[in-house]
Amino acid sequence: MADKDTEIQLLRKDLESLSSLTTRLDIAIEKLSDVADGMNRILAVHELRLENHEKQLNQWNHQYETLHERINSSRKEYSVELEKSHSILLDHLESLQEAQGSHHKEISTRVDRLERWKYLVIGGAVAIGYIISKASFFGKLLG
Repeated sequence: MADKDTEIQLLRKDLESLSSLTTRLDIAIEKLSDVADGMNRILAVHELRLENHEKQLNQWNHQYETLHERINSSRKEYSVELEKSHSILLDHLESLQEAQGSHHKEISTRVDRLERWKYLVIGGAVAIGYIISKASFFGKLLG
């Protein structure tokens, strides 16, 4: 019977050590549950932040696209306006060139007339001077 008592006492010791082991395992399981809950909360916060970042990114992409469209439309408008201004300037330059050409012809004609008149006056003055210088000669001849 002594063997049975020792076996019973050994079994009680094993049972007590199993009981303390299960207690420690329960504590470890509770701590792991707490850690898992904390991790779940952290994951939830990170998911929320990720969603917010995605929303912000989508908003920025939309703003970027809008800005890009506005820049393109403005560029096209400025291009059209530049072409209009360029053609207007070319038209004005052509009309100015025509006006200058006609003015040049008019001035050239006036200068030609003045030169002819000048040469006639100079020629007449030379002729009159010659006649006056020879007048004493003609006076002697006639007189």
